Amino acid sequence: MDAAVTLTFDKMELYMGTGDGYFKKGETYLTGSRSFSGVTQDFNGDGRLDIALAASSSNASSIRLFMGNGDGTFQKPKRLADKLVPLALIASDMNDDGKTDLVFASGQGDNLYMLFSNGDGSFKDPIAFSGGGGPFALTTGHFNPDKLKDVAVANSRSSSFSLVIRNANGNFRYPTRDYVIEGGTILAITSGDYNHSGMSDIAVASNAKHTIEIYLQRRTFTR
Repeated sequence: MDAAVTLTFDKMELYMGTGDGYFKKGETYLTGSRSFSGVTQDFNGDGRLDIALAASSSNASSIRLFMGNGDGTFQKPKRLADKLVPLALIASDMNDDGKTDLVFASGQGDNLYMLFSNGDGSFKDPIAFSGGGGPFALTTGHFNPDKLKDVAVANSRSSSFSLVIRNANGNFRYPTRDYVIEGGTILAITSGDYNHSGMSDIAVASNAKHTIEIYLQRRTFTR
């Protein structure tokens, strides 16, 4: 396994795994803006891992998509979602077509955006939907009984996370419900089946009490 690390300003450094728990430094790439988050997936179906970064600054913002060459190097990045101030970024197949899509939280307008993948490294135009009070971190899962993938978003202006439920027409409904946590501002959010119930649960890490809170899905979520 290798690692990609984004630096404070506009660089990404690669570290190649040596197979014994150590890494050697690889290439350095300019990202154009400060990178707040990143994901790794095969976005063009060539069997090679690619990197997508949410890069934003005061004078430029976009998702930077680095297509992998398969040898630890990457091509010049493509720009997606120009001027939409992407912050938190996740990759998930949101419409079950076998292609990895992108969902990101924007630093402007409290919006979330979804980009459906064409499977060749290109994406359809961003679809905007409401993301609550300062969307900061995201995760996906099946948070209601239907088979559509939904989004849970951590709100930076309140100690809560919100469920954004997918409608049958492909749009999103916000908010289904806000869940106030006890530990202060949420720093990270993730999902998984933590009690082997067959349903997606949610875990959040917060800053005030230095705790992780688990929310188990029933018909709603209970702490």
